[in-house]
Amino acid sequence: MNIGIDVLEGKNNVVRSEVKSICESCLGVIQPSAIDRLALSIATLQWECAKSSAKDIKTLQDTLSLLGLQQNIITSFTNVFHLHRPRIASLKGSLGISCFSYKSLAWRLEVELASRNCQSRLTPRYLLRLDLTDHTLKQQDPRKERSFHLQASHGALKGILVELQRAADEMQGMHCQRIQRYLS
Repeated sequence: MNIGIDVLEGKNNVVRSEVKSICESCLGVIQPSAIDRLALSIATLQWECAKSSAKDIKTLQDTLSLLGLQQNIITSFTNVFHLHRPRIASLKGSLGISCFSYKSLAWRLEVELASRNCQSRLTPRYLLRLDLTDHTLKQQDPRKERSFHLQASHGALKGILVELQRAADEMQGMHCQRIQRYLS
């Protein structure tokens, strides 16, 4: 059951060595691909249980019994799951779609007012500072909030505006509304 947590944490070398040792202990009766599929299945089941936020062992056991699993498998799974609950909870934030979330955006327009070079064209430059929050780091970590500085032209900003408007329009579309209704 611990192999599923190693899969979630991305410890591929550890998983490969565990799969190899399991296959050797079974004297070649079980194929490595079957154990790989089993490890992925356990990892998926652990991830779904972590997302459901079952508070007690009884609720988790009842949910797993609905899947038709044998009682000894349910008992060992719930014991390992609750033993490693802090590890799985720490992974919960880092396995999302993105580790970063938007905090703020600041911008500034810079224009060169004069130049000694007659051949140069005066073009405005936009400087953007995008502040993001990293959810994979602990609250006290000074690197939790990160800033990215970008320089863009007027044309590039128009392209960004068009993409953001398309994203906002998609959020108000019927497809997104159906998904939101389904999820709530």
